[in-house]
Amino acid sequence: MRTRWEYLLVRYQVALVDVDGGRQDWREDFLLTWPGNVPPETRSASDVHWSALLAEVGADGWELVGDSIQETAIFPSRRGMLDINAPIKIVFTFKRPVE
Repeated sequence: MRTRWEYLLVRYQVALVDVDGGRQDWREDFLLTWPGNVPPETRSASDVHWSALLAEVGADGWELVGDSIQETAIFPSRRGMLDINAPIKIVFTFKRPVE
């Protein structure tokens, strides 16, 4: 008998959002797409650190099977160094056996 798997996608994304007074600011979120879950569950990166979130998912029996940087952006440095290129969308793929 073959093992059947279910998959979980955890997407980290950084996006420009409108804030008070017509300004824009960066917002960092994690979007968790659980099996059968539409729309994805959103968690703010200001509320949970990525390592804690991935540890939480792993503790529930999910195994990390892949990650992919899907988009990057160049940001001006805030520390007097050169501009930096940083990921703004990363997808982590997890699987676990279906019981």
